[in-house]
Amino acid sequence: MNTIHYDSSEKTPMIRGDIEKGEITIKGRSYPESTTDFYKDFKVWLQSFYANAPNTVTVVLDLEYFNTSTTAVLYDMIQQLSKLKDDKKISVTWYFDEDDYDMIDKGHELQRLLGDMIHLKIRNSET
Repeated sequence: MNTIHYDSSEKTPMIRGDIEKGEITIKGRSYPESTTDFYKDFKVWLQSFYANAPNTVTVVLDLEYFNTSTTAVLYDMIQQLSKLKDDKKISVTWYFDEDDYDMIDKGHELQRLLGDMIHLKIRNSET
């Protein structure tokens, strides 16, 4: 399965991934009833992504809100991607609202941990 796609709902994000293109996008809100159940197939798909990703990987994280258990899924994904950065060009863009200090802090925390593969960008900003 080279691609994965989940439509968003009130409590779950849109997830789109394409191994051949090296792209992953997660957008919306993430506080499912069961984070384990919701992300189960995505985590399996990610294992194939890590093993078969092209030389350039682009990840877009455009989350308005996520719960603590989603944090673990995101951090695990980003840590696994960071293991690929010696062999591949990895770019993760973390979108946030200008006045959402929690999301800004989480983005800065990721930057401190993973360095220049994380790019912070104000939502609806052209720069």
